[in-house]
Amino acid sequence: MPVNPDSLLTLNVFCELDEDIVKALAGILIEKAVPSGTHLFLEDQKGETVFFIMEGKVGITRKGPDGGPVELYEAEEGDFLGEFSLFESGIRQVTATTKEDCQLLMLRRKDFLKFADRNAVAAFRFAWEMGRSCAEKIRGLEQILMDGFGRTLESKA
Repeated sequence: MPVNPDSLLTLNVFCELDEDIVKALAGILIEKAVPSGTHLFLEDQKGETVFFIMEGKVGITRKGPDGGPVELYEAEEGDFLGEFSLFESGIRQVTATTKEDCQLLMLRRKDFLKFADRNAVAAFRFAWEMGRSCAEKIRGLEQILMDGFGRTLESKA
């Protein structure tokens, strides 16, 4: 079933794009319902797909010193995960697991690269928006880390 381009406008990464670009991108996205407790991807696994969360929550964890999972943050509606896999075929640094039933859109790297071959300007604009959104995400995570670091220093004083 094709993805409704209007539904993409609920995601910040698509909001600044021209309508024709959003429609073209909708043609390469895959919609998927995922039950709670499902691993979307695992740490140390090769990444090939970006996930956009339309509904639900996803826990992001990383192996701790004892080998058990340490929750880093919780992604929710409007967030995206695995964005580096769009630009490089690297290894995942975290694990993403649904915390409740989720409605996701998936963009596979191979589909995006084919799209880019046919629609260079649209692919560039989307990649630019992804980069901008990634920068915002990193700044938000930096703040979380700094807040935690400040609490750690206060507790030691």
